[in-house]
Amino acid sequence: MSRNAIILGDPQGRYVKRLLNSAPPGIVPLVAEFSAIEATLTHSDERTLESLCIGGMSLQAGDMVLVRSMSRGTLESIVFRMDALAAIERQGVIVYNPAKSLELAIDKYLSLSRLAAAGFPVPATHVSETSAQAIDAFVRLGSDVVVKPMFGSEGRGLIRVCDKDHAFRVFCSLEALGSVIYQQAFIDHGGSDYRVLVIGDRQWIIERTRENDWRTNITQGGRYERTTLPAHVLDLAVQVAGKLGLLYAGIDLVRDRKNGTYLVLEANGVPGWDGVAQAYGQKIELEIWRDLIRYT
Repeated sequence: MSRNAIILGDPQGRYVKRLLNSAPPGIVPLVAEFSAIEATLTHSDERTLESLCIGGMSLQAGDMVLVRSMSRGTLESIVFRMDALAAIERQGVIVYNPAKSLELAIDKYLSLSRLAAAGFPVPATHVSETSAQAIDAFVRLGSDVVVKPMFGSEGRGLIRVCDKDHAFRVFCSLEALGSVIYQQAFIDHGGSDYRVLVIGDRQWIIERTRENDWRTNITQGGRYERTTLPAHVLDLAVQVAGKLGLLYAGIDLVRDRKNGTYLVLEANGVPGWDGVAQAYGQKIELEIWRDLIRYT
């Protein structure tokens, strides 16, 4: 008996196409964007029933939803997407990654807050809505910070600020836009950091480097190569994924050259895998399918 697997993401996206073309036997892959999700509450026999459709198709227990990317949207739309995915899970559909885990991973501060509370090492971070608060924190953080969007990926929107006048202009601009001001103490990593791709009980590690720039993301021009990490550091990455409930994840780590400690920069719940696939010569999409069907 075949089962439906809906891939949520950009139909033209390269990762979506790879997943679509590599589905195992017995799986009928379909592609839809988040805007195709519908939820309905109706009354029947003195009960209220909830039904959810994606692209007009009703979902049944045993079906699968694979979240490949989270397209941009308003706060309302993002909240609805998480609510809908949680409701889909309640109907016995496998959602990969689960809604609660995605909610944690999407929100940078929420995920770091949870990790810090559990004792994981994370960069010194400050979040505020006013420039006055942000300026005070800027000084406390050493007057050298990275300003990030709360929701974002692939290294877009990162600004390094190491001058108080520059900080004032950046923070005032963000305040005027109604944006949250999210800043982290800059970590001197010597031009390299690490991405650990975790899929089920397997892990792949690449080191990302970039000359003359602290931003190492591959999409921003960083180079990468297969590497290893000390066992306790690799275990740290695996524990981060587990703490956030992520079944597959990209965990970004950085080593502080000042004291040699490793810090968790962030956890990505919809990670890309080009760098890992090329460094290891593997079709990572096959690993994702293998892991996903374990939960069905």
